[in-house]
Amino acid sequence: MKYDMMCEKCGKVEIEHPMAEDHPEKHSCGSPMRRIVTVPGMKLVGSGFYSNDKVLHEDEDAKLEAKLARRSKGISD
Repeated sequence: MKYDMMCEKCGKVEIEHPMAEDHPEKHSCGSPMRRIVTVPGMKLVGSGFYSNDKVLHEDEDAKLEAKLARRSKGISD
């Protein structure tokens, strides 16, 4: 797993080590390091998410209402 760390001497560095191990406290230069928490770069798309489902449900509701209105007037699909 890769982690972004901040070395006091070198600046931002990317460290790769297993998740089961503790984060290294010192960089190879000997300076203390701390982990930087970053935001993942991903976007959730597709059905199943609120912004998409709301639009889909509104469209389906409108189609159902139109279909029921036609049936009540005796018009078949």
